[in-house]
Amino acid sequence: MKAILRNGDGGVVIRNVADAPAPDAGEVRVTMALAPVNPADRMLVAGAYSLAVAHDEIVGAEGVGRVDTVGHEVAGLLPGDRVICLDRGNWTQQRTIAADRVIRVPDALGNPLAAVLRINPPTAERMLGKGDLHPGDWVILNGAASMVGRLTVALARERGVRTLCLVRDVGAAAPVLSNLGADAIIADDGEVPQRAAAIIGEAGARLALDCVAGEASGRLAACLGHSGLLVVYGNLSGQACAIPSSLLTGRGVKVRGFSLRPDEGRAARAELQPMFARLAQLLADNPAIVPPHTVYPAARIALALDHPGPGRALIALDRAAWT
Repeated sequence: MKAILRNGDGGVVIRNVADAPAPDAGEVRVTMALAPVNPADRMLVAGAYSLAVAHDEIVGAEGVGRVDTVGHEVAGLLPGDRVICLDRGNWTQQRTIAADRVIRVPDALGNPLAAVLRINPPTAERMLGKGDLHPGDWVILNGAASMVGRLTVALARERGVRTLCLVRDVGAAAPVLSNLGADAIIADDGEVPQRAAAIIGEAGARLALDCVAGEASGRLAACLGHSGLLVVYGNLSGQACAIPSSLLTGRGVKVRGFSLRPDEGRAARAELQPMFARLAQLLADNPAIVPPHTVYPAARIALALDHPGPGRALIALDRAAWT
């Protein structure tokens, strides 16, 4: 079979690899259908990922496919079930994986939405859980037009939590974010702390979510109230977080990093399945959460990695897509 691997020189290569073996006890074999190109995938390919990976590792942080074969001692999964894989290595025609590392997804969701279910939705869900939020509290977030931002807005609305969204282009982002339930949308610039104070009030935000880092971290931290929490989950600026020490010592602002896989640990499928079912329903009810996408065949992986936008690149992994 074919798979897409890192080539060790900041790129990828399509290779013939050993066929995915028949599953042993507790395993299933999955025929992959579609996978997104995530920022983490690009970082892994470029050798800039935060965790060490083999130079010839199969790439792909997430993806959707169908169960082909079920091994012994597997309950709750049948051939033909559509699933997402919790572990990396999804840019391939087939993979054999432990049954407790796949999640069944409803056919009604559609492959483009199911393909992006693994990472961004639980990231938004778990980060919102860090802030000890109550109805009426404020969350402020940058990069709000991204999928994680849109998910945060929709999930916060379900909880009665208010959101102040920072974006680069208010005119372009406002229609989608407003329909998802954003309470306020402003430009992410040097005036953020002053304008946020006028919207949120003296109490400040309870939680701030930062995917930019650099000076943006300081702007967000300045919008937090006493003992508020800044969660840094990205580094789009490529710069170190710049946060005035007075916010830490005088206001008691707390700062922590977030990465999904270490945060969730090795949670069992029985624990994760209900969460993913809720998140899948959220995507099905709010398809505008997912930005536009372009599908590339696997054979055109170089173009997919260079996809300039708008939206995200998806990679078709069916047999015909490799030629």
